[in-house]
Formats: sequence, C-alpha cells, structure tokens
Amino acid sequence: MSNATASGDVVQTFFANIHAPTQSQLDMLTKKLGIPIMALAHDRDGGGTCMGMIRVERSGQRFDFSDDPVLRPICGFIAWNRWDEPEDIVGWSPRDDWTGSWKGQAVLLGEHELQSPRLGTPLPVHLDVASWLRSHREGVVAIDRKRAWRALEGLTVAAETVDSGMKLRKILASPEPRIVVRAQAIERAAA
Repeated sequence: MSNATASGDVVQTFFANIHAPTQSQLDMLTKKLGIPIMALAHDRDGGGTCMGMIRVERSGQRFDFSDDPVLRPICGFIAWNRWDEPEDIVGWSPRDDWTGSWKGQAVLLGEHELQSPRLGTPLPVHLDVASWLRSHREGVVAIDRKRAWRALEGLTVAAETVDSGMKLRKILASPEPRIVVRAQAIERAAA
C-alpha cells in the first residue's frame, strides 16, 4: 500500500467512524478538564484535524472501531507524522486517561511539530492528552512510550513542572541493551 493510499485510508476511516461530541461530553472536556474549546476544534496551525468521538474495543494500547452502543465513546484524533501525513488514529479516554492507536503506528500525537522551526525553543512534551490539549496542542504527547525516546532523540524538550520532567526522564530513557554472557566464559570464570 502506498503512503498516499495509507494516508487516505486513515482519513477516510477517521471520518467514517467519528461523531460529534454531545453537550455533556463537551462540558466534561472544557469545564471539568479545562480544555479550551478551540483546542478541540483544530491544531494550533489551523491545518490539523478536529477531535471527534469514537466507539472502540480496546486491546492493550491498540483498538478496533465498534458500533456497540454499550461502549462509551472516547475522543479520537488523526495522528500526523513529521511529514504532515496522516499515519494513524489515536483514541483517548478522559475517564481513565487511556490512549491507544488504531494501527499501532502513532508514536507521538503532534509529531508533525518535530519539523517546525524551534529557533532554540525546547519542544514541549506532555505526559497526557489533556495537558497537550490545554496547551492548544503545542508540542507532543507520547502515545507509544516504548518508542517515543527514539523520535525525540537529540532534541531539547520542555516539561511543564519539575515532577513531570522527572517522569519524562523515565519515559524517554532509551532501553538498556540486553546483555548475555556465553556459557564458555562462565565456565572459564568458574575454573
């Protein structure tokens, strides 16, 4: 499948499965969580995608779309890659702060900002989607925390607080290599 076909598939699937939030859902997002209504409507640059409500069946950090009316709707976003191409759909449940993706390709929500000129300004990295939305989608939020360190490697990033900075340090640390010792070396050392 070509990139153009994959991008079209993401956009088509997103719009085929979203519905507008209800007033009570909007109130929960704006009044309870303090998210500005315009942050739900579009990205800071005006070229991004609105948020829509989706019904999903979760499986770890992945999901499949569902028509089951028993399932509570969650927020859905198109995840744009660093080349401004739609690569995945991200789901976020404000009730339990769960995030996951449809295809498992999204590493960062807001990843397209990695190509924006920073002019010495650190890239804001948020611990959760609510914080990212409260900042009017400035910066990124890690969706796949196991791979996020690689996407942000070499960049100077900014945390909101000292506590969130310490949490980000743990999240964005590259994994230590797995080291094994050959049996012959163990036998020589024991002799």
